[in-house]
Amino acid sequence: MFFKLVKHNKRYSQRILRELESFARSPDTDALDRLLILAAAIKDPVFVNPILSMLKDKDAELKYGCIYDCPLVFSLTVYACFGGWKPPEDLGSPDWNFAIYELGLNINVVSNLSPEASSTLVAPTGEAVDPRAEDLFQRAGARTEDKLICRISGANVDKRAREAAADALEYVAISSKYLLDLYWLAVWSEDYERKVNAAVPYFSGAAYRAIYRAEKAKTLGK
Repeated sequence: MFFKLVKHNKRYSQRILRELESFARSPDTDALDRLLILAAAIKDPVFVNPILSMLKDKDAELKYGCIYDCPLVFSLTVYACFGGWKPPEDLGSPDWNFAIYELGLNINVVSNLSPEASSTLVAPTGEAVDPRAEDLFQRAGARTEDKLICRISGANVDKRAREAAADALEYVAISSKYLLDLYWLAVWSEDYERKVNAAVPYFSGAAYRAIYRAEKAKTLGK
């Protein structure tokens, strides 16, 4: 269904917009997260206003679960860096809304991102995770982008192998070949993390970072 909605997005644009506006009035994070990822994949500028209104809500962290790797922040980062949207000057104060601070930080980082594979795998905080990519690929049981996506989303995959595949994914996402699959993976990750009641969005965060790199590669014709 996800791929159908993206392919025929003009047909479903008004319906998606109405649902975003509805969630802005009455949050339902279970469905909203998937819708935000879909909106980012489509990049229709009409979706920005309802997403922005949710982000600017002073209670965004509580209403929309906007704490770690927030889907609101992810979606607007994609629009700002790859969708032609310029954040307004009166976005609000990051002092009372961490999501606003995170958006500004994300836009700055992604704008200066290189799509080339790094020689050292790093965590979002900058610490080295595993400088030996070969070891990481072996633990993941895969080394190509498509195979890593399958390992992360596979039904009977060992927890450590799934996590290793998520860590490796950002390392290999240096083209836009599997960009739409990465958006799908982000949707899958949100559903999976909710199902297992994950404390931290490990897999969706990895998908977001891989999408940023793939989107950057796309702007360079890769």
